[in-house]
Amino acid sequence: MEDPSLIHIVGYVAVIVVNILLAEKYNRSKVWVGLLSIAAHLLVTLYLAVAITASAKQGQSQGREEDATRGSAGSSVRGSVYVLTNPALSDVVKIGYTTRSAEKRARELSGTGVPGSWQVAHEVPTARPKKVEKAVHKKLSHQKVQDGGEFFTVSPQKAARLIKRRVDG
Repeated sequence: MEDPSLIHIVGYVAVIVVNILLAEKYNRSKVWVGLLSIAAHLLVTLYLAVAITASAKQGQSQGREEDATRGSAGSSVRGSVYVLTNPALSDVVKIGYTTRSAEKRARELSGTGVPGSWQVAHEVPTARPKKVEKAVHKKLSHQKVQDGGEFFTVSPQKAARLIKRRVDG
């Protein structure tokens, strides 16, 4: 497979040469046309680099978009840690985090093949949702339903109290 950067360079050079030939044909300054072509290519390259980087970051978020809002105390709230319940899974809660709303997350999870639908039992806003979620998961590790999962055999109220303690502490 050929080097993609080499293909881009050859493409840029070809476009510049064509622009210079057209400048000659229509009696325009070859230097200015060449410089403008290079500037246009640099702007397009910069735009594409920014767009690709933004797209990659969005893809890595795995459904956890950045939606920064301001909290009542003036601190930056970047998301929330939530407790979801499902009538089909009695005595089991899902504890997770999102940078959107817990309601949206519950709707997304309701379509994943698990019987019943997820409801938000509690949602606690925080500036560091991932860190709080990780601390709560660690604290409840002995009550995990499955290794590596976000499902626990704990009451929604107890889970919410642990989350609030981590957010406040």
